[in-house]
Amino acid sequence: MIIRKAVREDISELNELLTLLIQDERKYDKNINPDFEVTEMYENYVDDDNSCLLLAEDDNKHIVGYLFGYLVNEGDVNINKVSKLDAMFVREEFRRQDIGSSLVERFKEWSKDKGVKYIELNVCTRNDIAKILYDRQDFKLVAEVLKYEI
Repeated sequence: MIIRKAVREDISELNELLTLLIQDERKYDKNINPDFEVTEMYENYVDDDNSCLLLAEDDNKHIVGYLFGYLVNEGDVNINKVSKLDAMFVREEFRRQDIGSSLVERFKEWSKDKGVKYIELNVCTRNDIAKILYDRQDFKLVAEVLKYEI
């Protein structure tokens, strides 16, 4: 398995993986539109130095997973620099092979190189598998999002 920085030629497939991620999250949030499809997203970030777009390739050069994160710019709100792990997805047949962990490790390296002190992410409360992965990567719960259904 190879982890590498995404290039323009990868964008279409990464947008497809984002669609799969969103649909997968519907298991945890019924408010997600089941018909939503990403057609454009990552072309805006692939060449941005403040964004990190990584992918995992198998031995046949097929993209089996990806991670997208970026530097957070909140002016003077934060004392220390923060990055956000915004999206990560591994195709189901490739899960439990430490691909997610490898992607997170590379994102940690990228964040450290950018002078980041903290990495933030959101995870669905009922997504136990993702929560186990992030716990193993030493992420700590520091905030919760509450939702009120009308």
